[in-house]
Amino acid sequence: MFDRSLIIEGIGEADQKRLIKIVTLTAKVSINQLMTIDNKYLVVGNSDGNIRFYDFQFKVAAWFENLNVNAIKSISFSTKEPVYASEDRNDDTKNEFACSDFIIADSSAQIIELKSSIFEAIESANNKGISRMVGLQSSITAIAVHPKKPILAIAGDGFIILWDYIKKTEIAHQFEDFGKSAKPGDVKKGKDDAEGKKLFTVMEFTPDGNELLIGQKNGYIKVVDPTTAKYKKLSQELFVAYEKDPAVKHLVVSEDGSYFATSDTNNGVSLFKKDFTAGGNDKNAAPEWIFNGKIRSHDIEITGLCFGQSIDE
Repeated sequence: MFDRSLIIEGIGEADQKRLIKIVTLTAKVSINQLMTIDNKYLVVGNSDGNIRFYDFQFKVAAWFENLNVNAIKSISFSTKEPVYASEDRNDDTKNEFACSDFIIADSSAQIIELKSSIFEAIESANNKGISRMVGLQSSITAIAVHPKKPILAIAGDGFIILWDYIKKTEIAHQFEDFGKSAKPGDVKKGKDDAEGKKLFTVMEFTPDGNELLIGQKNGYIKVVDPTTAKYKKLSQELFVAYEKDPAVKHLVVSEDGSYFATSDTNNGVSLFKKDFTAGGNDKNAAPEWIFNGKIRSHDIEITGLCFGQSIDE
C-alpha cells in the first residue's frame, strides 16, 4: 500500500508516494491483475487462474475458482449496472455481492465471460464461464486437409482445431493437452519446460476421412475423431519406441487406409496396421490400429516417406 508522503523535509517530499504497508493477498501465486471497481471492490487476477474480490479492508467478498483457465492476463468489466450474485436477497443488500458481467483473458489465449451468479452456483455445471474466443498461443506445428469435406485440421502446442474453410467457422477443438506435457516424463531433466509442450509434430487424415492420426514429440500417436476432435479410446497405446521417446517426423497412410507408416528422429520407420486382433476375442469389436513392425533403415536423417501403389512397392 502506498500513500502520499506526510514528510515535508528530509528524505521525503510533499505529495511523494511512499510505501506504508505490505499486505499478502495470495500465497505462492503471483498477482497478474489488480484493479478496483464500483468504488467498492479490489479485484485480483492470479497466476493460478483464480479471481478474488476484496473489500477495502482486504476481506474476501467473492471468489471465482475452478474455471479451467490458466494464468489470468486481463480482466475487463461491463459498463452496465452491477447484478447481485444471489436471487434470494434480504432487505439489507449492503453486504451482498454484486458486480457487472466481465470477461477475462488467460495465458492460453482463451477469452471467457463471467457473471456474478457464478459465485453463488452450487452445481459444477453452473460455475463455469462462457467461452467467447480461443486464440492460438503458439505457432502451428502441423496441418492436414480432410479428403472429402472442407475441413482443415490445425495443431500446435497441445491443441487441435478443426476449421471449416468454406464457412470460415470452427467445427470443434481439443485443448486437453494445451500448455502442458502429456506426462511428467516428457520433459527431460535439464531441458526447458517449453520443450515438452511441443506435443504435436505431424498429422494426416485417413483416406475415408473417419480418423485423424497425429504424431507427437514424445513418439506417441493419437487417433482423433474428426467430428468432435476428441481422442479415440484404444485398447493399446500407439508409439514408435519403448525408450528415448523419439519425435514422430513423418506420417503417411496407405491408399486403401489399411496401413500407416511413420519415421522418427532416431531414423526409424514404423508400420501400423488396422486389424481386428486388438479387440481380443470379441468378434464384433471394430478394427483398431496396432503396431506391426519397425526397422532402423538409415544412419542419417530420413527426409521423406511414402507408400507404393502395389503390394511389392
